[in-house]
Amino acid sequence: MFVDKKITVTSISVLEFDFWKKKASFVNGRTFHSLSYRVGGKVNFDANGKNFVSTEGTLTYIPKGCSYTTEYVEPGCTYCVDFTIAEEYDDLLPELMTPSNPMDFLNLYTELVARFKPGRENDLHCMSLFYEILSRARGEYKKNHSCFSNSRAKKIKDRIDRDFSDQTISVALLAKEAKISEVYLRREFSSTFGVSPMAYIKKVRIENAKAQLRTGLFSVTEVALKCGFDSISYFSYEFHRAVGVTPKEYAAKFENDE
Repeated sequence: MFVDKKITVTSISVLEFDFWKKKASFVNGRTFHSLSYRVGGKVNFDANGKNFVSTEGTLTYIPKGCSYTTEYVEPGCTYCVDFTIAEEYDDLLPELMTPSNPMDFLNLYTELVARFKPGRENDLHCMSLFYEILSRARGEYKKNHSCFSNSRAKKIKDRIDRDFSDQTISVALLAKEAKISEVYLRREFSSTFGVSPMAYIKKVRIENAKAQLRTGLFSVTEVALKCGFDSISYFSYEFHRAVGVTPKEYAAKFENDE
């Protein structure tokens, strides 16, 4: 989510709007980011293949350029901050957050709505209030997301450990199974385990290849196929890069030891 990145806000626009029950409508990608607080009512969002249900007390983030469909299910009110930032990121995704202390956000948004006037897009007091909102959102996100991320990353790691011999395993496939983007999977997995998912796949395959070569029961070709490599030359290249010797040299070393 955007709150775990470096953010330099360059301008804000604050509004309060009431809405009534209305059928789904399409919103084309806009030139700014949006972070809203649902004061009341219920709204459905469909963005990037995911469905979000925003109800009272939730925060909704829509990144710059993201197109989505919105449906007002129950009438209510929203406080919204549209903002621009100095940085350019291509991996920002829409998010829904349910704060543990929604009243803290309600109070901040209420004060920001009351203070903001057109032409005050760079007003320092308003900027200060919005940075406080971002700071609290970051704390909530890290607190709520860390357990979920670790759990999801562990499931992905377990899948690799279990099915490393499956030649179809890829970052794209793992991301599809986890229902997240490839960019998000790489960041989440790397943050949890300190290594990229692709590097981990290679590591698991090479470690298993070493164990099988040490037995002397399988040829290099058999080991390559049993460990998920569809090319003997690629297996030899990755093995040599990781271990420092070719698979044949590695196997021969243990034959000589015997």
